Amino acid sequence: MKVSILLALLLFVFTNVQKGEIKLEIGSVLSAKLVPKKNRKLYMTHSAQLRPYIERTVAGINYIIAYDEKTREITYISTNDKNFKTVENLQVGSFVELNRKEISAYPGWEVRGLETKDGWETLLGFDNKVTVLRDGAEVQIDPEVDTALQAGQTVKVKVTGFVKGSN
Repeated sequence: MKVSILLALLLFVFTNVQKGEIKLEIGSVLSAKLVPKKNRKLYMTHSAQLRPYIERTVAGINYIIAYDEKTREITYISTNDKNFKTVENLQVGSFVELNRKEISAYPGWEVRGLETKDGWETLLGFDNKVTVLRDGAEVQIDPEVDTALQAGQTVKVKVTGFVKGSN
């Protein structure tokens, strides 16, 4: 009986250690067994920058994790999983009020909003296109030329995901 309990306890401990192998932080190093040796997929982690990446589910949330090929150091993390929530309770599909100064548009890549208290940047769109709420309807705009944003007004912008890092 004692041996059975001990074996069950050891199995539980080692199973949990294996599940927690990925530390979702920029600069953390992925273990070699998580990084494929061949057929690496590439992901754009900044305008004109591609890095190898893996897709993993951590605590029930799907993530894209890009890393430096030589060091296996995590350089970029993103999720568009609808179950992900920030400490402020933001999630994919939420709308945030922003003005032009709070929106960073990287040509040919991502459009980002403010950083949340837990270190995630709101992903608002791609290739200078974001979705805003205007008169109760969702409208796609370019924040670089939108007249309301250029006039300094705030708009409700739809969150499409959450990111950490780049390049």
